[in-house]
Amino acid sequence: MNLTKKKIISNATLLAGTEIMGKSMRLILVVAVARLLGPETMGLFAFSLSLVGIFEIINNWGFNKFIERDISRNPEKTGKFISEIYFSKLIIYFSSFVVVFIITIFIQEDIKRQLVWIAMFNMFFTTFFQATNSFFRAHQKPVYEVISRTIWRTFSTGAGLTVLWLGFGIVILALSGLITQIIVCVPYITAFIWRFRQQIKMPRLPEITSLMDKTWRFLLIRIVQKIFNSIDILMLSWISTDFHTGLYAISVRLSGAFSMIPQGFSGAFFPVISKLSESNPNEFNKMFGFYYRTLVLAGVGICVFFLGFAEDLIVIIFGDKYIDAIPTLMILSLGVLLSFATRPLTNAVIAMGKEHYALRFFSICALSNVLLNLIAIPLFQETGAAYTTIISKVLLIILVCVVLGKKMLRSINFASFTIRPLLAGLGTLLAMFVLRHLEVHKFFQVIGTVIIFCGLTLATKTIYPHEIKQLIKFRKRPRKV
Repeated sequence: MNLTKKKIISNATLLAGTEIMGKSMRLILVVAVARLLGPETMGLFAFSLSLVGIFEIINNWGFNKFIERDISRNPEKTGKFISEIYFSKLIIYFSSFVVVFIITIFIQEDIKRQLVWIAMFNMFFTTFFQATNSFFRAHQKPVYEVISRTIWRTFSTGAGLTVLWLGFGIVILALSGLITQIIVCVPYITAFIWRFRQQIKMPRLPEITSLMDKTWRFLLIRIVQKIFNSIDILMLSWISTDFHTGLYAISVRLSGAFSMIPQGFSGAFFPVISKLSESNPNEFNKMFGFYYRTLVLAGVGICVFFLGFAEDLIVIIFGDKYIDAIPTLMILSLGVLLSFATRPLTNAVIAMGKEHYALRFFSICALSNVLLNLIAIPLFQETGAAYTTIISKVLLIILVCVVLGKKMLRSINFASFTIRPLLAGLGTLLAMFVLRHLEVHKFFQVIGTVIIFCGLTLATKTIYPHEIKQLIKFRKRPRKV
């Protein structure tokens, strides 16, 4: 096997760094919108993104995960899959276009309708952009994705801030995002297709139907995942007011600001564990264990940070008018840890070819999320939606662990890799409250928290000193997986 740990870690770092950059720029734009346009406008914007996001999942049809898993195993089929997948995406997009047009007829507010349409046009370029990135990830060449996404986010954020500075509203802001998307995506996708032009041919109908038959479970998984992750905002907008939706939206955005870390690591690890699941089960267990432990540790650290500094973050970033969102952010900070833990577990299930199980437990959790929100939102508004999210994510982890089984969990040291980071996090949280009680300056609270957390990860043996030395050595010479 030609892949090395050095290459995997390098790719994971590249993708995670790109995700951090992209999320940071997006967060800057969200903060500017929240401060200048208010909670009601944030609610409108969140509604349009959530609605069109469901159709974006349909348009992807589970192709992205399929590409990363199957192309990593059979790279020689790249040209064949490009023609079949891209042609299928065109058919699905125009079908979705008709459905969205019908839905917008029943939307009363003009601004909501316009935002939905702009988001729908944006989706056309996004879906092909994501598929192209998946091909590069499967070939372990994420540098092209890194360059294109960096350019896109830079242009998009700059254009958005300029629009807001000039005093334009949310519709012009959305249009500026669409224009920058076109400028970056069209040359990038065109260059990729041109690279494989000799292998691309018009697919036949049996080939398309065969591809869709292989990927339909991935589609259903992504649909229920989207419902699971977005139904709270949609139901808040329906049951409650745009004000409460806006408060919840900024809490979701802020707590999700670090979601790029599991996304980046998954982009590098998923193709690798997919290949190892068939060729080398023992190495699969080792790589999967390292993947899980790394993300749980990162999730604990970020969760503790949000719990300790939620009030300061809300006031400093969004202003005093969003102070009611502080309890919601503290609740959702627990969701950060759960999301970080869930990502490698669900990816392992899919990598082993058990996506039918993933479909079942995501469906159960999505249904429970809907039912619980029907009870919680009328009683507790955005706080109720946050509690429902946590309960549903806990249920998801339990179901995934049942599917993986005791043997698999023991082979990756699941209990140890879960309990030890949690002990380090609890100790750090206790130290944070002590520092706050002693009225230590905020800056030194942050520095002290980081030092204490790093020390406790070593004390609890979440990370061993020799592993840090190995990571440094990986920069000097490669080691085979």
